[in-house]
Amino acid sequence: MAEAAVGEDETPNEPKPDPPANGKGGGGGDWSHPGGKPLEEIEVDSLVDGTVTNVGRYGVFVDFGAVKDALLRVPIKIGKRYKQGMPVTGAKVISCDVEAGKVVLEVESDNWPEAPPPKEKTGGGRGDQGGAGGNRRAKRDWTHEGATPLEELQEGDMFEGKVTNVSTAGVFVDIGAVRDARLNVKVSIGRCFRIGDVIQNCTIESIDLETGRMSVGIPDPEAAVADLPPKERVPRAKSKARAKSKSTPKAKGKAQEKGGAKARARSASQTTRQRGGKPTTITRQFEEINEGDVLDGVVVNKSTAGVFVDIGCGKDARLSVPRRLGVQFMIRDVLEGLRVEYVDYERRLLSVVLDDPEGAIQNQERAPKRSRSVPASSSSTGRGGGG
Repeated sequence: MAEAAVGEDETPNEPKPDPPANGKGGGGGDWSHPGGKPLEEIEVDSLVDGTVTNVGRYGVFVDFGAVKDALLRVPIKIGKRYKQGMPVTGAKVISCDVEAGKVVLEVESDNWPEAPPPKEKTGGGRGDQGGAGGNRRAKRDWTHEGATPLEELQEGDMFEGKVTNVSTAGVFVDIGAVRDARLNVKVSIGRCFRIGDVIQNCTIESIDLETGRMSVGIPDPEAAVADLPPKERVPRAKSKARAKSKSTPKAKGKAQEKGGAKARARSASQTTRQRGGKPTTITRQFEEINEGDVLDGVVVNKSTAGVFVDIGCGKDARLSVPRRLGVQFMIRDVLEGLRVEYVDYERRLLSVVLDDPEGAIQNQERAPKRSRSVPASSSSTGRGGGG
């Protein structure tokens, strides 16, 4: 929707004495110029220069040498940039109503005043941590400048690859091209690779020049991971103990019982997040998620806020689907081919979409619903008036 211009429809017949932009003054004033040029001599489409005389809620008014000031038609946000006494050059007369005493001017966007520089934020906010950008992390660039362009590669070419990323989206290897290639292997085999592993005989299977993606395969995936050492799980850091609150033994016992119940509930909710019967683990850090990534996930929550999917990054993603389709998803539904639509690293929010949500719903294997038996009517119980 286009932004309305200042004073287009709600401008009074005469410019009212609004307070100036600096907040001073504001008394009634005479905006006419007896010695100025009569409005009858003003020609439409002519170019004039002038000076801003008033900036207020009715718009920006300019003294261009006539007996009446003219209204300058500009967008609202541009009008706020004008100040009293500011020169206006190259204004075009677009209308002149002699009877109403109204003249309207318009200037090209090249002659608009420049926006004031943004105010620098001072300390105190959470966004000030770690520099001007706060704790927001920039997107990781997976391109390799100066490497071989995709146009020079062909399907069937064989290279030596080096693993650069292992996530729920797959295993990606650097084969010397401007973009990394996705390794076509089973998930169980892909989890055995680590960043930095060297893979021999990577053969290009497909190249998509429009999207800048390609995939490679290896002759014997099982043999490639046979000699790799097993991955070591990094232990979680222990949480800091909370300060003990002073309370009576009875109240303390109730608080411990209540806290234990909440802890058990949280533990139960975490263990119920399953994908194919196995508990999900964090296989990719949240900061490694980029818009456009294709992932797999499992539905873990449904509410009025929408459908939320666990994609293995420690933060559930909101599934962007119409409401009529969202109600058809069920918890533990496995979804493949989720594409990351939006990522906010500062607030740790992300959303994903499905190219074919209706097909994803139909592919779910669900137990048939049991039909409820209809209770017999009161007339069949033998009650009522006998004959």
